[in-house]
Amino acid sequence: MRISGEKIYVNVYGVAQDINVRLEKKSVHFENTYLEMINQRTVTISNRSDQLVRFQWKQYSNEREEEQQKLRQLHALSEEEINALQRLNSK
Repeated sequence: MRISGEKIYVNVYGVAQDINVRLEKKSVHFENTYLEMINQRTVTISNRSDQLVRFQWKQYSNEREEEQQKLRQLHALSEEEINALQRLNSK
């Protein structure tokens, strides 16, 4: 088994005004996880206010960042397709 030693960090944050909503812990530690393994943790969000609070998990902090990543992925896919076509045509 090969260990890469990679460390992955995920920032979790929220924005609210005058509402008592918080995460239970400041950080969550995951044990080493290898191919075909699953590792999960529970994160508790406490709403101690009398207001209904909606939330959602997002990979990116805003729409602009998400669109930029989509464009990078699209560009990478386009380059792969061009390279594959060039290899086919050169045969």
